[in-house]
Amino acid sequence: MDRRLKNKLAECLNRPVLWNYPLAGHTTFGVGGPAAALAVVETHAELASFLGIVEQEGLAWRVLGGGSNVLVRDEGFDGVAVLLDGVFSHHSFGLTDGGVTVEAGAAVRFPKLLAMCVKQGYAGLEFSAGIPGTVGGAVVMNAGAWGAAIADVLTSVDIMGPLGQERIEAANLQPQYRRMVIPVPQPYVVVSAILSLQHENPADIHNRCDSYLQQRRLRQPKAAGSAGSVFKNPEGDSAGRLIEASGLKGLKIGSAEVSNLHANVIINRGGASALDILRLMERIQQKVAADSGIYLDPEVHIL
Repeated sequence: MDRRLKNKLAECLNRPVLWNYPLAGHTTFGVGGPAAALAVVETHAELASFLGIVEQEGLAWRVLGGGSNVLVRDEGFDGVAVLLDGVFSHHSFGLTDGGVTVEAGAAVRFPKLLAMCVKQGYAGLEFSAGIPGTVGGAVVMNAGAWGAAIADVLTSVDIMGPLGQERIEAANLQPQYRRMVIPVPQPYVVVSAILSLQHENPADIHNRCDSYLQQRRLRQPKAAGSAGSVFKNPEGDSAGRLIEASGLKGLKIGSAEVSNLHANVIINRGGASALDILRLMERIQQKVAADSGIYLDPEVHIL
């Protein structure tokens, strides 16, 4: 990235751009090399300017969110990693005749939002108990569990493109399995979401969340870097079941290991490289395809 372009990026943001910035600490896997730049965006005006620049200059970029569904290659990311902050970290509640609406910025941490909703007695997000990341990431991935997903409670999504902000109503969204299709031209960033929740006894909501968390604890490894489910479930089946049926629990490459608790989770035992994880993913795909004829598609995004 030449000096002209560096200056152009720096001038559109309030906070200093960090060059050649290591990304391992911004992902739950805890691996990966540096981004060419890390940009923290705090206002809608900054984001619009930033998107205009990357589109005009043809720069690669990626919003990291909570980094809970991303694997950064060892050689790093030759582009701009974006963290949202400032106005994108705000939320508000509004009462309606039928329940409550929550407007949450894309940078709001989903566990924090769930905790607030449980305390206030707002039901609808219990499925997310134990899911890390941010509201923006949850929308983009149509995050879900236990047969529910964020699409079930979405009223609308606000996106920002180079020409400004636009609200997309839920009826115009196209939710898919672990993906939300938003029918607007790229580039854009999800900046906030409005959710529709219901009033309920806080104790009942808490009990459902606790039940989901207990089930997760039995299936998810503790004190190890991971990104949750590595592969998407094929239609009518479970990636974890297929991986376990192929006898791959406990399989290791370097310090990357298929969890013995849940076969669709790869854990970093400490010191794993991104290449270890990628090779382990490839080995899983090859063995499952040979045994079942099913090719597993990654759920994690690879930079």
